[in-house]
Amino acid sequence: MDNPIIQGTAVNIYRTIKREVGSYDGIAVIEDDRTINYRTLFADVEKTAAIMLSSGITPDSRVAVNSANSYEYVLICLALLSIDAVIVPISIHAGAAETKNIIEHIAVNFLISGQPDT
Repeated sequence: MDNPIIQGTAVNIYRTIKREVGSYDGIAVIEDDRTINYRTLFADVEKTAAIMLSSGITPDSRVAVNSANSYEYVLICLALLSIDAVIVPISIHAGAAETKNIIEHIAVNFLISGQPDT
């Protein structure tokens, strides 16, 4: 696999990554007892992006993501990149006041939040 120079918007970066590894059957993510290959990852990304678009997320939407490190976090971020939305990561450890401040300061359009398994 060549090392292409990646430049441009988020959607162009996503397309370059997908073109380079999107049909590769190698392992993309290992989480607990499951492994996900690149082919499955990018299929899941496309489904997630379609749901996001149908929910009103558009290119340049500012989307706060408050989720633990997980396959779903990777999936959400890649789906947002694929539609050229702006990812605004918020730590799951941030308190309510800090989260509110970030959302208001950045004028977030959407919030995707998940709780870690306990």
